Amino acid sequence: MGACAKHVFLVTDPAQLEATLRTAFTLARSGRPGPVVVDVPKDVQNTALSFRGTGELALTGYRARLRASDQQGGWVAIKVQRPGIRPIVEIESADAIFHTVYDLDQRYQVPGEWSIHTGVHYRNDGYTAHWRGIYDDRGRLMVAIAFNSDLGDSWEWADDSDYPEEYSALGIRIGANYIVYSMTH
Repeated sequence: MGACAKHVFLVTDPAQLEATLRTAFTLARSGRPGPVVVDVPKDVQNTALSFRGTGELALTGYRARLRASDQQGGWVAIKVQRPGIRPIVEIESADAIFHTVYDLDQRYQVPGEWSIHTGVHYRNDGYTAHWRGIYDDRGRLMVAIAFNSDLGDSWEWADDSDYPEEYSALGIRIGANYIVYSMTH
């Protein structure tokens, strides 16, 4: 994943989660375009934490290069745009992210592995899959959200004979489109 991302974080200490996410957003909004990946293992996800509202990780090498660019006037346009908040919107079926490698006009909810034997493929009325995202000023998708779908399980359980192939096939195709889109747009 590191070859197609600006930076990849693995959060092993729950106390570092908030600072890591804040740093990831800073990196995503600065410098060259590209995704920032934050891998949060289940044990960290399930830890009860308090929101502090401050703090970032110390990435001195990256910050030094960014400061040098700032002094040369290289990132002035980004600083002007930074205060804006971008909305989360539905991604239209015609968007390039659904047609980069595979044509994915027919998308459906991808259930988590936990639900395969229960017959109920959703929790808390989340039975409708939504494909949402956040776009930059040039109309490129910066964040893709598979809402009410568990694409991670479709990849993780792809080689398990109990997990239906139709869900893994769609999840893997969406993943391939996401990766190629991020490298070409």
